[in-house]
Amino acid sequence: MATSRRHRRPGELRQIRGQGHYLDRHSVRTGTVALAGANAHWWILDDRHATRRKYAVWASTGHRAALYQDELYELITPSRGGYQKVQEFGVRFAYPRVVIYVEPAADGAVTASTTRSELKLNGEPLPWSAWAEEFAGKLPLEIRALEEQIAAGSTSDDHQKSIRKRLAPLLDLFKRERYRPTSDGSERINAPDTGGAAASDDHERRGSSPGGGEGGRDGNIYSLFTAQQGQRGERVKTDPWPQIDWVSAKHTPPTRTPPHLEDRAARYDAAGNRIEINEDFRVFQDTMGRWKDRYAAIPGAAAVVEDRVRDWYGQVLVETVLGAQALRGSKHWDDTRLEQLLSEEALTAAVQPRYFIELKLKQELAQALGQLRVAA
Repeated sequence: MATSRRHRRPGELRQIRGQGHYLDRHSVRTGTVALAGANAHWWILDDRHATRRKYAVWASTGHRAALYQDELYELITPSRGGYQKVQEFGVRFAYPRVVIYVEPAADGAVTASTTRSELKLNGEPLPWSAWAEEFAGKLPLEIRALEEQIAAGSTSDDHQKSIRKRLAPLLDLFKRERYRPTSDGSERINAPDTGGAAASDDHERRGSSPGGGEGGRDGNIYSLFTAQQGQRGERVKTDPWPQIDWVSAKHTPPTRTPPHLEDRAARYDAAGNRIEINEDFRVFQDTMGRWKDRYAAIPGAAAVVEDRVRDWYGQVLVETVLGAQALRGSKHWDDTRLEQLLSEEALTAAVQPRYFIELKLKQELAQALGQLRVAA
């Protein structure tokens, strides 16, 4: 059977090559950064990682190590936390493709351990933290560009899954049972609200009737409560989760056209169970700007900040809508008052508290981008 792999003849020697050969062969960019008392050599590997993994003849994924007299020391594999070591050098997103070898200066008192696994500099462990911090501050433009590219591609405006996952254990607090009339139903239910009730004087004065006249509240073929005596019905499964859409006049193409939602946080579309969130609103922009400024030195941080801000403010608005829906049907919350509770002005008020949003952003951004240094 023919094979593409050439078999070595008996006695034929296999040529052994070092890491440098493979790195030069499989990298798309390379360079050197001068550090205090050392030089950091770096490579950006090509994106054919899946193919390289099949051959375990060299360290073919991102890692960092010390280079001394053409030998590598303190190389940690990804399975033992090697990726985190690359992240310490400021490579927070492209770490699977970046290799960094730090070579102490020749005039330093460098010694190797008897096992030739560790290096000492002037009798002390290598100053990895200082080197990592300095390299991050001098991050090469090529690595910075790759960081920006990956960070932009890793974020999404659709946070439905993350919000549902967080709120799922609390859904019983928002849940409301709904029933529909059926002749063979096992439940006794109140008569469904079929509409026709006149709008309140306040509702008419506000001019918010959809038809422009006196109008009334929308009909509802479902009942909200069981009853001791009443017609037969059955429980109906409903999906309470509203759809989220972030819109902006600055999107390409624009997804919001002023004056729609101008200086308002959001609009709730009850018919479509949809929350339209205005990304241009000052609260969101101020929050994004605040954290972007704090992480300005981290490549790709802007995209991560925007993603987290959308995620958490999106959850605030989802909770507001779910909570309002849970009030529906009580004698103190008719459809007119619920419409006021979910108005643009009310949703704008819902996003005004800052404290707990700031706590969550501080926690998640520290995990994603690193702890902020407090000035002395």
